[in-house]
Amino acid sequence: MTAGKAAFGLFGAVAMINAGNDLVKSEGIEDPAIEISQRLADDMAAKRSATVLPASNKIATDDSPASLVKVYPGADVILDVKTINWMYAYYPSQWSKYHVMYVARVRLIDGKTGALVAQHLCNVDPTDPKNPPTSDALRADHAALLKESLHKAADTCVSDAEQKALRV
Repeated sequence: MTAGKAAFGLFGAVAMINAGNDLVKSEGIEDPAIEISQRLADDMAAKRSATVLPASNKIATDDSPASLVKVYPGADVILDVKTINWMYAYYPSQWSKYHVMYVARVRLIDGKTGALVAQHLCNVDPTDPKNPPTSDALRADHAALLKESLHKAADTCVSDAEQKALRV
């Protein structure tokens, strides 16, 4: 979110979403949920002797447990990681300085019944508040700093989910 686009209310919000989607595409920014799910699955396999099934090319029409059980038949448990929100926005008191925000939901679902086994909501701002970057700095060098910030957010989400919900 930039201060310039925020000034235009609803039209500014649409412009911000489009600009964000363009940035993700042009700079090859991967959704952190992919990294989080891979790392959690690997850790569960290593620490709990779980067998990770090959990824399915099927996509659930929604993320209800009942739909996920149908998409992944035969799984004992289903690890579901979904990005709820990811963005960078200016600080209200410093319009030229930005912070990165990332929110994801991590669920472990019983593959037979669809019952929720564990759930964690990860809400992370990996930005150093003492030295927040500019928008240009986040986007420089193919968004290297933005990618690094999202990787830090993924690290925090993995650690928190393992400790607080999955007990891995």
